Amino acid sequence: MIKEADYFYGWDTLCYASSSDVPSYAAFVIADSYVARADGDGTTDYYPYETIKSEDISGNKETDKIIIMKFDVSAANSATIKSAKLHVYGYTENGAGAKQKIRRIVDDNWTETGITWNELPKLYKTSHKVTVHNEDYQWIEIGITDLVQSEIHKGDGILSLAIEASDGMFYMSSNEYNGGSNKAYIEIDFD
Repeated sequence: MIKEADYFYGWDTLCYASSSDVPSYAAFVIADSYVARADGDGTTDYYPYETIKSEDISGNKETDKIIIMKFDVSAANSATIKSAKLHVYGYTENGAGAKQKIRRIVDDNWTETGITWNELPKLYKTSHKVTVHNEDYQWIEIGITDLVQSEIHKGDGILSLAIEASDGMFYMSSNEYNGGSNKAYIEIDFD
């Protein structure tokens, strides 16, 4: 797993401790949870679950669950991003292929201790699609360069993402799982 880069930043400038450093950065998740449509009429808060999940079973909207995550990517605010990859530690039920969509969340003003289905901010229509097949926990990498670049250009540097199932169930480690040792992160490489 990538470690946080040896860097400091301020006033829209990203500075490296040494010019020989390969410019890359890991933005670890700062908040995560999931929301469920049917459970408790959409008002249940699922924090602090160690395993969070997205679910869509055979088009039954009553079982829908969406994973939500928040990252601080502001360290990349003045750099040219070559690539950005979301890393999540997760699995699917019985190893069946679970089709997932990664989407930006419009509003970052949610907290993991208070988010519910009824208060889930709007999701952007554009998504990145991935199918997960593993039945045991493993690291999954998803390219999201354009989502990170879009957030940097927007200006606040906080990127909220949703993992939404289009078919099947996907489970992943939350920030609280195993002391945070397998929490989600975005690996950002700079030019």
